[in-house]
Amino acid sequence: NNGKIAFHFYKGIFCFDPIKFLKTSKPVKTHITSVLINGKSPAYNSIIDGLDTIKLAHTENNLTLEFAAIDFTNPVSVQYSYMLEGNDKSWSSPSQTRVVNFSQLSPGDYQLRIRAGEHSPEKKIIIQIIPAWWQTNWFRWLTVFAIVGILFFSIRYYLSFRYRQKLAAFERQREIENIRMRISRDIQDEIGSGLTKIKLMSRNLSRASTDADVMKETSGKISSASDELIQNLSEIVWTVNPAND
Repeated sequence: NNGKIAFHFYKGIFCFDPIKFLKTSKPVKTHITSVLINGKSPAYNSIIDGLDTIKLAHTENNLTLEFAAIDFTNPVSVQYSYMLEGNDKSWSSPSQTRVVNFSQLSPGDYQLRIRAGEHSPEKKIIIQIIPAWWQTNWFRWLTVFAIVGILFFSIRYYLSFRYRQKLAAFERQREIENIRMRISRDIQDEIGSGLTKIKLMSRNLSRASTDADVMKETSGKISSASDELIQNLSEIVWTVNPAND
């Protein structure tokens, strides 16, 4: 009636209070019973509880772990919580679930901590996922340096190309100016010689006799020289026009 349990054995009768016994029970220790990597059992699955560290390739990043705490007094009351340091920031909510899944873990070092109560000893195991060569820090830095180098040489090539374009345009402009000055100088000499020719012919005309044929011939030469002079002036105007560069 008082809730105690009594049973006899070869030396007598043993009597105890189960409620008092549960209250004074010690914390239980948690053990890892099995592990699955990408859905497959590894060769060391039978000794997984005795390992401190497991190393995995970058493709072996889907894990399933089962665990259990040895409690002979009241096993159904045991509630578990876990935390994967490096992935979780806090402990999971206590529950009777004895299986935990981790999927698509990034390369790095993790520590799985499992406990069967806040005051129970923790089960710890280190999980190392080895990164692929393209996931390493040296490859990331090499990629950054390569991108910076490509940008630097691209910008340098672009600025050099623009500089060469401007230099070529300047050279073309200078060449045009030289040609324009040369043509203008040549035509100016021709105009000067044409004006001198007209001046001399006009002077000869004024000194010539009153012979009509001589005057007509000289007048024709003056007219021809004037037409040539007008043509040279037209060429000068065309040469100095920027639209004709």
